[in-house]
Amino acid sequence: MLHQLFMNYKVVEVDKDSIEAVFNTLTGLSKKVFLNPTSEIYLRYIGDFNEVIIVKNW
Repeated sequence: MLHQLFMNYKVVEVDKDSIEAVFNTLTGLSKKVFLNPTSEIYLRYIGDFNEVIIVKNW
């Protein structure tokens, strides 16, 4: 294969109580931050980016 696509997805897992605070802080650093994305959001928006931060609760 001559061309390989590389995706750099960072997943940040935090507890339920602090997820909003972490999301708001990371949104200030980057516009490509998603909060608990569903598979539909992934297919529509996240798949188009090479670098994304995903914030999820554990």
